[in-house]
Amino acid sequence: MKFSKTLFIILALVIIAVIGVFVWQASVRRATDLSNPPATPPFLIGGLTPEQQQGVTDFKQRILARISLSKPLTEEEKVVVSYVIQTQGISYKFSDEERRKIEAALK
Repeated sequence: MKFSKTLFIILALVIIAVIGVFVWQASVRRATDLSNPPATPPFLIGGLTPEQQQGVTDFKQRILARISLSKPLTEEEKVVVSYVIQTQGISYKFSDEERRKIEAALK
């Protein structure tokens, strides 16, 4: 009886660990997904609305999180990041250091 309790506890811990790994990986993928940048006009008189600014800020954080990973950007990710930098860079307000890191990741 004691053996079956121990086995049950070990099995439960393994299942919890596996579920935890899947949840963690999903959150990392979501945090670095660059497939859908927010649509923001390049120039707005009066600036972005709070909702647009939040979308830009969130996507900027995803870009910076993705380029900080050791895995190189895919061609699709490079296209998206290049597009954002070239067409909406003013809205994203990247610092010089952030631009250098992004340019290095695009090479």
